[in-house]
Amino acid sequence: MPTVSAVRSGRAAAAVTAAGALVYGWQVGRPGVWMDEAATIDVCRRTPAQVFALARHEDLVHLAYYLVAKLAWAVHPSIVSVRSVGVAAMAATAGLLVLIGARLRSLPVGVVAGLLLVVNPLASRFAQEARSAALVTVLATLLTWQLLGLLERTDGGRRWAGYSATLVLLGLANVLGLLMVLPHALAAGAAGRLRAWTAAAAAGLVVLAPFVLAAHGQRGQVYWIPAPHLYDLHAFARDFLGGQAAIVLVGLLVVVAALVRSRVGWTAPVRRALRLGLGWALLPPAVLWTVSFVTPLYQDRYVLYVLPGIALALAALVVRLATALAELPWARWLVPAVALALVAVVGAPAQAQARRMADGHTENLAAVADYLARSARPGDEMVAVPMEVRMLRQAYPQLAGLADPTVAVEPLAGATLEGKDVPPGQVPAALAPHPRIWLVRESYQADDLLTGSERAALAALAASYRPGSRRVFADIEVTLMVRRGG
Repeated sequence: MPTVSAVRSGRAAAAVTAAGALVYGWQVGRPGVWMDEAATIDVCRRTPAQVFALARHEDLVHLAYYLVAKLAWAVHPSIVSVRSVGVAAMAATAGLLVLIGARLRSLPVGVVAGLLLVVNPLASRFAQEARSAALVTVLATLLTWQLLGLLERTDGGRRWAGYSATLVLLGLANVLGLLMVLPHALAAGAAGRLRAWTAAAAAGLVVLAPFVLAAHGQRGQVYWIPAPHLYDLHAFARDFLGGQAAIVLVGLLVVVAALVRSRVGWTAPVRRALRLGLGWALLPPAVLWTVSFVTPLYQDRYVLYVLPGIALALAALVVRLATALAELPWARWLVPAVALALVAVVGAPAQAQARRMADGHTENLAAVADYLARSARPGDEMVAVPMEVRMLRQAYPQLAGLADPTVAVEPLAGATLEGKDVPPGQVPAALAPHPRIWLVRESYQADDLLTGSERAALAALAASYRPGSRRVFADIEVTLMVRRGG
């Protein structure tokens, strides 16, 4: 029979999960689809055999997510259906933070952490994305919840099998999620269970080894990631805390907590929550950023799964301050309420921006597709630069009639996302028969990252075509190129 504390924590987790679902689900279908989401839609339209064929060439790291997304697509073929996977995953993450607080013997820390995640605008932004970030985040949080339960037990190693299995699922969802072993190693060492944890983690990593090696063979897909810079760390703090002002608020909270000299707030559960949260929040991004000096891999969204760790560490500070000020009226609930309100108010503009149709997800490919479908004439062609923009045609069937003459092998035939280019020297001849070509280009794509065929296409269009109508959709420029003398 569940204990009173278990029932209480379960109800609190359910309430926070429901709050997360309401916030994350608000206007989930409004932001325009961006390029990575177009890839998800494209894959959802493929058969399972075609998806596995794709994974042999590229995007193996996303295969597990693609299979989950296809299930959602099968229920209802829409971007809202696929994004709902992220909404459910992030809401479950908020609820799991409550249960983590309960296992740390501080339910208030868990509740505050869960609610901090609910009001964090970055959590909303990626909960509403048809990509794997939210799924990876909930698996990392589930793994941490399992770890805390296992560290408290001294019975046989059989119970570690569940931890190993979840670690495997985390690695399949995102190989970079395996960096969670770093804060877990620290937690296991502090609890005196490092040997048992090492055996469980090693078992999971051994199972994952073939997958990791195969994914490493596709590392060329991240050629576009630049070498790390110091401003990456500033952007990490700004975005993950919810904005520039949030950094100031957090700094004030830390200073105030340090100035309150009462030892009442520093209970063992609060200290443990703070240590776990800090390790979770800082180690994976710091290591990935450092490794990127050798092999550039660092992107904020690749370590989104540390967001619950940040919430846990901040919640520990909030509860510590509230407990230290317990002699003041209503301090125990007023301090957390003020902290949550401040984060919510500071993050409100970012929450609104993430839900804007035009640029909530940076790009609005649905608007681009609608414009092209309305404006194109029979016989028009489309040149996409860079080649990933070709996913417009796969993701939006209304563009099926706009062929790309620079494509030598179509994506489905080549079991790729973008297809294969015509060789650079043959590009001018491929374009020549077509009097009207729609150039669809990502405005932020640096020329030095373009392929030879892409540069040849831009040069041929500039030499033999004149620009006509032009529309800009956030980061996407659509220009009608008309052949000179035509």
